[in-house]
Formats: sequence, C-alpha cells, structure tokens
Amino acid sequence: MTSTPLRFCPLLKQTIWGGRRLGEMLHKPIGDADDYAESWEIVDHGEDQSVVTDGELAGQSLGELFANRRQWLMGKDWVAANPDAKTFPLLLKFLDCNRVLSVQVHPDDAYGATMQPPDLGKTEA
Repeated sequence: MTSTPLRFCPLLKQTIWGGRRLGEMLHKPIGDADDYAESWEIVDHGEDQSVVTDGELAGQSLGELFANRRQWLMGKDWVAANPDAKTFPLLLKFLDCNRVLSVQVHPDDAYGATMQPPDLGKTEA
C-alpha cells in the first residue's frame, strides 16, 4: 500500500494543569500559552482525529484509514478477531502534568458505549 511509515500530526490539548514541557522536551508545536497538557499522537475518537502528514495517504484521518483500509492497517488476524470494531482501538498521548492531579476514573466498555461520541473502556496502567 505505502512504502513509508505513517506519520500523524499531534492534537494538542490545553488544560489548567498543563505546562510547557511538551514543547520544551518533545519539541511539539505549542504556542505561547503555558497550559499545554496533552499531545494526542494517535487518536480516532469522534471529531478528534489523527491526520496523516505526508506520503500518498497525506490528509487522510485515522478514522478514514480504519474504515477503508482496516485489514492493511490492522492485519487480517486482528480484523477477524474484532469484526465489530468501529474505531481504531488505541489512544496514544503524552502528558505534561504540571500540577498534582486527582484520581482519574475511566469508564468500562459498556458505559463507554453510551457516551457521545461512543468510547472504548480504559484499562488503568
């Protein structure tokens, strides 16, 4: 399909607990603000979409790739084992936690499916 690696443009998220380390340490294209908390590297979640930056697939979102080129992207064994999957199953992000955070509780798959947009459950690591 393509002979080059897929490269995506990160989605940068600002929150009250963010800082500047995403730019300083990881060289992310942050602006002048001091509240950049998350850099979503790989995402297929509703309107939040990773977009291919270069090569023959440039401009396509991860959601489009997952919908139209699923077997190429995931492999035939994964597709066979997950026939009902509607979105790319992983969210990869870097965090800059400039403040102490509260305990985060995430939904399981059943509750996540009721959210808008529907979400996959999260296993805490």
